Amino acid sequence: MTKNISIISRNLISIELVDKQDLENFIKIFTVLDKHIAAKTLFTEEVRIEYKQHNGIEVVELLKDTDFTYHDVENVLHHLSKHGMEVPSSVIAHTLLAACNTLESKNVAFSFSEGSPQFNIRVSKNTFIITPMSEENLELNSQSGRTLIESLKSEKNIYDCIVEENTIKVIVHSEIHQAINLIIKSLIKSHLLAKEEEGKFKEKLRQLAFKDQAFVEYSSIKTINRYPHNHPLRKHESITKGIEDILHDFITNENSEFAIEQLNRLSSGVSPDTPRIITKTIDKLVKFH
Repeated sequence: MTKNISIISRNLISIELVDKQDLENFIKIFTVLDKHIAAKTLFTEEVRIEYKQHNGIEVVELLKDTDFTYHDVENVLHHLSKHGMEVPSSVIAHTLLAACNTLESKNVAFSFSEGSPQFNIRVSKNTFIITPMSEENLELNSQSGRTLIESLKSEKNIYDCIVEENTIKVIVHSEIHQAINLIIKSLIKSHLLAKEEEGKFKEKLRQLAFKDQAFVEYSSIKTINRYPHNHPLRKHESITKGIEDILHDFITNENSEFAIEQLNRLSSGVSPDTPRIITKTIDKLVKFH
């Protein structure tokens, strides 16, 4: 069992394990050949591991040359639980709160109520992934959790709502702005988002959704730019390369206002015979923003 997890600093996480059997299990699931290096599938960069003992407790330290992120901590917790290393609800909630307060989390929106984060939301391929953080909501079986699911599932036209273990997924088919409004309405109704947090939270969700859409369109336009030179769409290379460059810059600097300004400027020079598969990329992002 995992006794405690502490974020000592932005590049040091300490995990306390109850006994040597837990330590052996940890080494088995977190490492491959070298017990002092975390498996490369767990983190985007190398993570070193050191082992210590303190008052009979086995202590594992995860160290990174760069900062850990909120996502890294979530990943550690998920990996421990997935492989049967029990983590008490109180430890999960405490660790997520510490990660929220300490580590980089720019691709995550947090719904705050009564001064504490209750849920976090990510956006991927038009899907809002809603995950509980507070101890009472971790299993989604609290009154607030049940109310949230019931409220989200009451909408049938704009999105589908599915629950997988302790995660809620809202898969949007159309009207993403309306979907954001409905998610926020459901969180407030469930007392999982304070009314005074609504404006800031809505803007964050809008930014995440725009960035997600930009990634989707960037992937699509890059594919067109890789077509053979004799492909009909390559006749419009000046436009497609322009879109790719603008979206590449946006992904790097995340300045959506500047990206939209550039897309509008590019759009003004697009000829009427440009295929819809190309112009829809500009239209989607401009209208979305």
